[in-house]
Amino acid sequence: MARGIPFSRGTVAAIVVARGMTPELRSLLDALTAQSRAVDHLIVCDVRAPRTSPLASGQVVIAEDLPENALLISVGRARNISDALAKATKDHAASQVITASDWLWILHDDCLPANTCLEEQLSATEAGASIGAVTPKVFRADATLAEVGIHATASGRRVPLVLDGEIDQGQYDGVTDVLAGGSAGLLVASSAFNQVGGLDRALGPYNEGLELCWRIHRAGHRVVAAPNAHLTHLQVSSPKNLRRTSAAAALRARRSSEFYFATLIANPLLLIVQALASLLWIPLSCLALLLSARPRAAYARFFAWLGLFAHIPHIVAARARHARCASQPSQPRSSLRPLLTGRFDASRIRRTHRSAHVIEEQASWKDSLLERRSSDLAPRVVTSLALFLLSLWIYRSDLGSINGGAWLNLPD
Repeated sequence: MARGIPFSRGTVAAIVVARGMTPELRSLLDALTAQSRAVDHLIVCDVRAPRTSPLASGQVVIAEDLPENALLISVGRARNISDALAKATKDHAASQVITASDWLWILHDDCLPANTCLEEQLSATEAGASIGAVTPKVFRADATLAEVGIHATASGRRVPLVLDGEIDQGQYDGVTDVLAGGSAGLLVASSAFNQVGGLDRALGPYNEGLELCWRIHRAGHRVVAAPNAHLTHLQVSSPKNLRRTSAAAALRARRSSEFYFATLIANPLLLIVQALASLLWIPLSCLALLLSARPRAAYARFFAWLGLFAHIPHIVAARARHARCASQPSQPRSSLRPLLTGRFDASRIRRTHRSAHVIEEQASWKDSLLERRSSDLAPRVVTSLALFLLSLWIYRSDLGSINGGAWLNLPD
């Protein structure tokens, strides 16, 4: 058992999805070893072995690289983290560990939890017996805040409450119940995870945590944030770290996940109306994006919309799964609407973010201008002094004596 933690908090199985033995995975394993509340079980899902070739960024994970008693599952090729976890749960040994554990700690291989992260997340579960998932406070690699829970609209668009570059000063420590949490570092009750059917294999790397937490809510559980649990997500696969062509594909994947989530939570009658309206609205919005010189955004929106029609059978099955997750068969979807951010509030938050971004750009421009002026001051002074000395040297003969015929007519 874990040291210093009451038995009532239950056992924890950490599930790590890895893409080979990368430096990030080694750092994560060290962080797990340093946890103040040690995990009871560790499952590592390697998506590269044995059917995938190791790339330059990492080698195939072997059992000797892992802590003692860790379980290594080679899942082969996987489309996303949801697909990898679904394949891992089919393994007999992994299935037994997951079933026997009270909590599942889902981790990406580029996560770096603080030493007290798991302990703080488990402490948050004591706030109520209905808690089904706990999300940590997530930081970026530069130590700025990334998110404290996920907020989104009914259309699946995320509404970031945290400003870009915002530092942690305890301003979000009062956050408790949230709509969802990202899959990186999410602590999920094993019973709730099995009840709702795990992650949706159609989603990833975007909104898989959002969709899972929505089903957890429908099953009658709560999703809370643990602001004292800190986790750094390096986001090695972030579009900002990818090439231009890959960033365009990532934008399309993000839009696809947003459209997909919106179709799952919409009222059946409203979904039909939205589908018919999209036949006119989507082409017009894509045309507007093209006219505003945003071709990548137009491409992402249009092909993400077309992709929905190809996944209609899967959408029907996913909506049926959502209906089965409801704690009460007669529970309407509208009961969960307060968890979503309204359009007005979302627009206000986005305007605030744009204003902050403009102010930041203006401040950066002013600082760069002042820096440029200060750096140009010395060359300007030297140049002016050199020109003055050069003029003195050129007109030295005029300065040394009095010349001119007018001076001859002066009286003695």
